[in-house]
Amino acid sequence: MRRLFTIALSLVLTSVTGCSSLPSHIQNATNSILPCGSTPNCISSKDTRPEFQTAPIHSFMTLDDLHEALASLPRCKIMTETATYLHLECRSLIFQFIDDFELLMENGALHLRSASRVGYSDLGVNQVRVDTFKAALTASQSKE
Repeated sequence: MRRLFTIALSLVLTSVTGCSSLPSHIQNATNSILPCGSTPNCISSKDTRPEFQTAPIHSFMTLDDLHEALASLPRCKIMTETATYLHLECRSLIFQFIDDFELLMENGALHLRSASRVGYSDLGVNQVRVDTFKAALTASQSKE
């Protein structure tokens, strides 16, 4: 019975993570970040709605500062990096759901977007990720 439960759970998790392919707006993105959709599982500095909005970062930062701050994010891996754009995949601890975390340097501001690929709500995880990154970036810059 336990083996049957383990197999069933594995099939469910495989099917859920299989549905979390890279969103089309990220597949070709290197110079833009989109606002959030209509579900409460995203936060973006490009969104104008208060419940989805976070402020862009308007301070000087080096690439080393960014990488040091990104290292503070657990289970996140850089997938795409250009001179002005970073895309990371961040996985949840238990079920390994994938969230996309994007950074874009534009007109002297660092824009951010963190969004879940699947599900309706993220239970605040993306807001916490952005806040953690901002705090780590501030700490990294204050060392200089």
